[in-house]
Amino acid sequence: MIAGAGHPLGASLCLRLAGFGATVVALDRDEEALIALARQAPDRIEPLALRPGRRDVLTLLGEAWGATPLDLLIDLLPMTSLTAGERPGAALARSAGLVRALLHGIRQGSAQVVMAVPRPERPGDADTQARAAAHVTLVQRCAPACRPGRVAGLGLPLRTDWSQQALLSAGDLALMLCHPVSRGLQGGSVVDWAQPSR
Repeated sequence: MIAGAGHPLGASLCLRLAGFGATVVALDRDEEALIALARQAPDRIEPLALRPGRRDVLTLLGEAWGATPLDLLIDLLPMTSLTAGERPGAALARSAGLVRALLHGIRQGSAQVVMAVPRPERPGDADTQARAAAHVTLVQRCAPACRPGRVAGLGLPLRTDWSQQALLSAGDLALMLCHPVSRGLQGGSVVDWAQPSR
């Protein structure tokens, strides 16, 4: 499952995973973007819109998903929320609610969970630093609750201009955090992605 599939990195990961043969549930608030994404791999990508204004949508998701085993959850919702100018507390609450809604499936499937941690692009951006600290705390608190699933954070810059090279590089790191080779990483750790040099 990719939450925040409307973000360039989310869309890129959906297509990569679908290309590997996985069935991907793509979540986002932008229904049109989800439909366009799903059209690129209709047999592999299932769109699920989290429509704004429906406060109970995560509760409904949790009830529908139940204890169905989940292999993978990559949560990029904070990136889409904060670049869209949504209040910071809402992005944090949505990520916490998503994990809570899928908790039984995460545990049942021993899922690999990667949660985005928005990082400032400019040093001294106190607002984004405070948001990042709150998201790091959320990652650390989710880690023990999700066992035997594993939770890691992925530090990403709040930006809108993602090159193909950046999408590939950040996507590689996200997928590495989902792979068993990362099992030596302590649960709740946050790994920051760095823009590759050209």
